[in-house]
Amino acid sequence: MTEAVALRRKFNLLSLVANETDNSVIITDPAGHIEYVNPGFTKLTGLSLEEALGRKPGPLLQGEHTDPETVKRIRERLAARAPFYDEILNYNKAGEPYWISLSINPVFNSAGRLERFVSIQANITATKTEALEFNMRMSAIRRTNAVVEWDASGTPVVANDITLRLLSVGSVQALPDTLRLENLLSEAEVEALRTGGTVARDLPVHTAGQSVWLSANFQPILDVRGALSRIVMYATDITARRQAVERSATIMRTVLDRVAGTAREIGGIASQTNLLALNATIEAARAGDAGRGFAVVAGEVKALAGRSAVSSEEITMLVTDTRREIDNFSYAQ
Repeated sequence: MTEAVALRRKFNLLSLVANETDNSVIITDPAGHIEYVNPGFTKLTGLSLEEALGRKPGPLLQGEHTDPETVKRIRERLAARAPFYDEILNYNKAGEPYWISLSINPVFNSAGRLERFVSIQANITATKTEALEFNMRMSAIRRTNAVVEWDASGTPVVANDITLRLLSVGSVQALPDTLRLENLLSEAEVEALRTGGTVARDLPVHTAGQSVWLSANFQPILDVRGALSRIVMYATDITARRQAVERSATIMRTVLDRVAGTAREIGGIASQTNLLALNATIEAARAGDAGRGFAVVAGEVKALAGRSAVSSEEITMLVTDTRREIDNFSYAQ
């Protein structure tokens, strides 16, 4: 009698779990026909026990965008009569899609004969949708950016096709030593990544006799303990932009050199003009009253030469300042 009471109590507890859980519970016969669904199933699907009895979960719940490969995999595992876990897109009574994680276990009697399948499903629509959206964004980034991953020691372990083509190599193992993390970043930058920080910078990568410039962002991936697991770089090729900046800077330096040369010539002419004006002043003084008018002209010429010299110096200073700004801009790029 005591054993019967214990069994009844155990059954009541199991019934309480099945009836009160928000998860969906389905029990089928060995052929897969539904014998029982809990209130969680009705809440998830909109289908009552009466509507589900005798039907198979697959045809009842799967729809247009349910993955055929997932359906095939579930059938194979059911045929194998072994416990398994999977995720699948189902549809409720109103035709609305939802994602579930499902765990299916076969139940055997004392003789080892299959009696039922018990399936427990949890609604994972929100997390699955976020994961799918994240994966799509990452896929778009990987299709348009160079992506490299390093392990915690700084060794590159993953490189996408864009990176391999950009650096003219066939595999991640063929990447040059210049792409080891310690050769790309400073100790301070690596340490920042180890503590969860990010690094953004432009950097050159030298390989196969060429230099490629990347505008790169480095992101750490930490494990559950907060320790560095991997580092990921997303980068765009800015080599053409760097080359254009260098060409523009070279052209500007050439123009400035010519302007500086012209300024030096103006300065030289001003110096010579000033000397001639001085000689003219001396000769006018010797001529006395007859050279007075000539002395006035000589003074004006001397003043003009002085202003030309000042202008020459100002041009030289402007050229020097401009050249410095160009050099700083080229370095910053």
